[in-house]
Amino acid sequence: MSLLSVEDLVVRHGLLQAVRGVSFDVERGETLA
Repeated sequence: MSLLSVEDLVVRHGLLQAVRGVSFDVERGETLA
C-alpha cells in the first residue's frame, strides 16, 4: 500500500495547462522531489 498515490494530476495557471495526466505512487521511506 502506497503512502501517497496520485492519478491523472492536472495543474493549470490561468489559461496555461502546466501539467496533464501525471500519475505516481510514493512508498513509505521514499523521497520525491
